[in-house]
Amino acid sequence: MCMISPAARVTRAPLSLLGRALAALRGRPAVRVSGTSIYVRAEGSRQLVVYAMSLASRSDAAMILPLPVRPGTPEDEAHRFVALDGCPDLFDQLELLFAPPMQTLSKGHGLLRAQSARPRIAVTSVGSFEASYVPSVSDFDRLDPRFRLPPDVWSQLPRYQDYGFAVFKLKAGDAKVHPMALWFETRDDQRLFFPTVHVHDGRVHAQADFDHKLYWETATPTADTSTEGAAWFEDPETEALRVPDAIKARAPSVFGDGLVRRRVMRGPFPNEDQWADATSPAPA
Repeated sequence: MCMISPAARVTRAPLSLLGRALAALRGRPAVRVSGTSIYVRAEGSRQLVVYAMSLASRSDAAMILPLPVRPGTPEDEAHRFVALDGCPDLFDQLELLFAPPMQTLSKGHGLLRAQSARPRIAVTSVGSFEASYVPSVSDFDRLDPRFRLPPDVWSQLPRYQDYGFAVFKLKAGDAKVHPMALWFETRDDQRLFFPTVHVHDGRVHAQADFDHKLYWETATPTADTSTEGAAWFEDPETEALRVPDAIKARAPSVFGDGLVRRRVMRGPFPNEDQWADATSPAPA
């Protein structure tokens, strides 16, 4: 799931008539997200999520990624952020791996509650971001108040009541965001989780426009991929590929020794997270 929460603005003096007219003419959304890429893999009891996108926002914002963390995992053991500012083109490199050979040759290619005395959520510097881990929905009152989601959003997403959350604070502007990454202790070691539900305007819609490339790594090629409702489209003639050592060296701890597959989702789909099979059938 990709939840974008624009920072709340401070209320100042009322706008003049001209000011109100100009504000009404702006008409563009506060947040626009495109070109999302997600890479996932599992290692023992942990899963890695790497997330990148292009973001246009009129104010500072927070991206909130829910995580199916194993219930009962202590907060300081549930996650580990990974800094990838040294490899901002990670997904560009992955995309080149999947380019058809002939094409490459021819083209050169919180629940919001009143303030409490509970300690604030810790903020960690991760590459170019400030990031925080929120253990549960009920802990969002410990997060910076500017980046909390309205209570009615959580009421529409009951499945996340016992999830953990990674929160990345993003600067205002129009930019391609370098990959954000973290490991988390997963509750489901048979499946890989892709956070793809969209909440970009403070509301949960039944359908959303997807512009996603999803990558996942397994020890051997998988025979099937399961989802929670959205159809999957596999690129024609795409094979399971190994990531070259040169790319691995630029993104330490991200890639394993397995095979990477890719699926593309573009257009309107049910607004749901995706899951892929983390295991592979025994060779025939």
